[in-house]
Amino acid sequence: MMQSNIVADLEKSKNFSSIEVPNIATKVDREVNKTLQMKDKIEKIAAEITTSSNLMTEYLKDIQETINSLEEEFAEVKREIDIPNLDPDDFSKYKMSEEKIAEKIESVKFYV
Repeated sequence: MMQSNIVADLEKSKNFSSIEVPNIATKVDREVNKTLQMKDKIEKIAAEITTSSNLMTEYLKDIQETINSLEEEFAEVKREIDIPNLDPDDFSKYKMSEEKIAEKIESVKFYV
């Protein structure tokens, strides 16, 4: 079956004139060049993605180091003030409460 397809394709191609063959070869060459250019672009994009990924990994490491440092600093402060039931999550609750209070004050000022 495969050989019959090849034979059929050869039968079709034998009808090309000598003028058409160079035109087809030029078209094929142009498409090959386009494909090679796209391959180069894809490789450059892949390299940029790799670079960006490596940078993000470094940034995440920096963030984690900062978090660890702040946790250590918080633990030290907690020991210094010696409040046994101080919860680190309370800070964000207090901060949100503080922001809500500030918003309420601003809204009251608006009415005054």
